[in-house]
Amino acid sequence: MILRPLSGTTVAVTAVALALAGLTAAPARAAVPDNLATFLNQGTWLCLEGLGSGAMRTSTCEGVSTQKWSVQVRSDGTRELRNARTGQCLDDSDAFGLRTRSCDGRTSQKWFVHGRNDGTLELRNRETQRCVEASAGSGARTSRCDGGIFQSWF
Repeated sequence: MILRPLSGTTVAVTAVALALAGLTAAPARAAVPDNLATFLNQGTWLCLEGLGSGAMRTSTCEGVSTQKWSVQVRSDGTRELRNARTGQCLDDSDAFGLRTRSCDGRTSQKWFVHGRNDGTLELRNRETQRCVEASAGSGARTSRCDGGIFQSWF
């Protein structure tokens, strides 16, 4: 995963993984705009995309704003993932599954972002404890975390 801050400077994958994992001295809520992340799936080589009206999918990475996510660290150590195009947050619940919706800080919009030994990331929802998963046949969804490549993101 490569972050592209508003200045256009590219930040390396290692720095991104450390920042998302909370291994920097940055404050929990930065006063400056957040960096934008693109989540590329290790198993499908497709990017996580929020289309508005709650719709989610994975698709060919094109660098479009629907594939960019603002990652904000919360005081409890979780992350809010806000879509750059729609302004909606990534949300997972038992009732509705994976979707985007208006950001309101609810537990279903809080994500643990864990760095893995291979340099990829796991996106685990705080409420459901499910992981974001991609597959060529069913797009984006969440399921029980299994450590597999379809739940691994760059």
